[in-house]
Amino acid sequence: MLQRTGLPDKYFHLLKALYTGTKSSVQVNGRQNPPFKIDNGVRQGCVAAPALFNTVNDYIMDRKTNRLRFGLKYGDRVLAN
Repeated sequence: MLQRTGLPDKYFHLLKALYTGTKSSVQVNGRQNPPFKIDNGVRQGCVAAPALFNTVNDYIMDRKTNRLRFGLKYGDRVLAN
């Protein structure tokens, strides 16, 4: 998705490295469970999460909603989201 939006490869690879090999664990009643691998999603509190979410949301809205021509017509464009 990021590559389709024209994000330079340098930034794509930085984000990919940030999320590759991510592990987490759960603590219950003071006991730490063994770590487990996370293959999707973003880290809680990650500063990149809102931008990543908006990128995907904009892509979906642009590809799906605007093709159907829902929204407010403004000149030759349709504002859908």
